[in-house]
Amino acid sequence: MLLVDPPDLPALAPLFAANRHTFTWTCLQGHMGKAWADRLPNPTCARILTGDVALFAGDSRSPDAGRMVRALPASYTTPFCIMIPPAPDWAALIEAAHPGRFQRSLRHALRHDWGFFDPER
Repeated sequence: MLLVDPPDLPALAPLFAANRHTFTWTCLQGHMGKAWADRLPNPTCARILTGDVALFAGDSRSPDAGRMVRALPASYTTPFCIMIPPAPDWAALIEAAHPGRFQRSLRHALRHDWGFFDPER
């Protein structure tokens, strides 16, 4: 698992293509957060950490996927982490890595459509 330097962040974009979280794309543009990948070039799995939120992408069967859900950086100081799995296989990996230390919750996404917000209204 390696920390991805800003010039290499675009290599992760295909893994996160289905992800519509604003902070994911802000990280991939190099503005905030940090990202890790199993390898460069051609990563198969990745993690983005922005504040207390971790997002995962790619192949959960990759050997580094398990490391990504178990490891948090030494600078991580909040008592919890919101881990957002992209699919059930990632959720199972998170639960296996943190037995008895996780709580499932339902998260509702905000609408991301451009032009949806009516400033006149």
